[in-house]
Amino acid sequence: SILSKMGRARVAGRPLEISEDSGAPERAPRRRRDDGDAPVRRQSRA
Repeated sequence: SILSKMGRARVAGRPLEISEDSGAPERAPRRRRDDGDAPVRRQSRA
């Protein structure tokens, strides 16, 4: 799971730490559209 998230975060051009930690509205929707990480992000955020 972590490896998958890391790869996706890298592809999106944003480090996993920032994407998961910050969860800014600017990167969240972008990542979701890029690799459909919605379910994973939801679980992590929830």
